[in-house]
Amino acid sequence: MACGMGKELVVVVTGVGSTIGLGVAKALRIASNNPDGIGKIRIVGVDANPLAVGHYCLDSSHIVPSAAGNFEPYFEALADVCRKEGAAVLFSGWDGELIPLGERRDEFFEHSGTRVGHRSEGILEASDKWLTFECLQSAEVPTPASILPGDNEALDWFMASYKPPYILKPRIGAGSRGLFKVSTLEEIGFLSKYLGGAVLQEELLPAEEEYTIGVFMMDGGEAAGTLILKRSLMSGLSYRMEVVEDESISACAVAAVRALGLVGAANVQLRRTVEGPKVFEVNPRFSSSTSVRAFFGFNEPECAIRYFYKGERPSMRGFRRGYALRYWEEMFVGPDAPENAEKGIFEKGLAYGLVEDGYSRTD
Repeated sequence: MACGMGKELVVVVTGVGSTIGLGVAKALRIASNNPDGIGKIRIVGVDANPLAVGHYCLDSSHIVPSAAGNFEPYFEALADVCRKEGAAVLFSGWDGELIPLGERRDEFFEHSGTRVGHRSEGILEASDKWLTFECLQSAEVPTPASILPGDNEALDWFMASYKPPYILKPRIGAGSRGLFKVSTLEEIGFLSKYLGGAVLQEELLPAEEEYTIGVFMMDGGEAAGTLILKRSLMSGLSYRMEVVEDESISACAVAAVRALGLVGAANVQLRRTVEGPKVFEVNPRFSSSTSVRAFFGFNEPECAIRYFYKGERPSMRGFRRGYALRYWEEMFVGPDAPENAEKGIFEKGLAYGLVEDGYSRTD
């Protein structure tokens, strides 16, 4: 049954130049166009970069100060945007704000009247791959064998117990950035120093059995649902995905999110090995495949609106089957777009896609 009909719901999305922010915005479009959904949604984009693509295709948009050096001006500007727009909910498309916004969600609501669509619990542990491994291991969630390469005794044991190549990756990072396959002690030592803080893991095989799972977790450790995508990777991103049903994979993903204590949207990445599913990463946020899952019926931003704003305990079941095939698109704007953007003027961009009539305006 539809709810929230009548007055449109205003949702602010940050980081609308990123694949995550844009994925959230696409999922909100799907929810807004669903006649049995939560009603019409007005999407407001926020980004520090005047050429962030979301500025040129959403319902309205704002430039805010970069939070990279000083979070306070960003926090104040974000609250001001939400207050002026009358936003009900704020969704993060940028990893760097997850912890400070989650910790200050009550303060943010007091300043803006806007609900933050995630909690801070578990984000620190999920953002650090070593802490993730320790939490999952304690909860007996299957993971790849992992060590800190600076621990010489553990390193000797690891290299004697597992055959190369191994996976070396930064303790804090995303999107396969800084991930290396290593085989020798020299490679491990050199690249560990380069990364500054790294985790060494066994390689999970077979590589073609990799899955990304969306989980929306509520208080009390209850999942509103999951949707599993079997994926093929290109440059660290899923470019071909198939919806699959597998209870063992779903249960493993839910157990991982529950073990970390996350509340809200989370993304679990695992491989199915001969020993069963093994989790190698948990992202405590929406993911770049959020819009894909929304198309097939598991809309995590809609879940978050229902849970954090409407006070419901959503249940997402009965998904469609199919494939998602990704490709690059372009957005074209005029030469004066950066200057106009600084003045708060955003022209609608021009897209040229593989559609019958070629060019199409984003409105």
